[in-house]
Amino acid sequence: MKKTIAIYVRRSVSDKDKGNNSLSIDAQKAECIKYLENGGKVKKDSYRIYCDDGKSGKDIAHRPAFQQMMSDAHDGLIEK
Repeated sequence: MKKTIAIYVRRSVSDKDKGNNSLSIDAQKAECIKYLENGGKVKKDSYRIYCDDGKSGKDIAHRPAFQQMMSDAHDGLIEK
């Protein structure tokens, strides 16, 4: 079974209207991908992005991507 590297990104509902690019989902994804692919050590098909945009960090009950990532980790699908 091939394992994948998990990238989890989230932006809170309260951050959506701030207009700060460092908080954007696209910026978070780009930074994580850049880190993983730096030097060609990790190929594009070696990671999966789990994204909860506009979700509160208060609890995990309302974050479906986080729940999926944890389920995948429990099932042994995540490497790192």
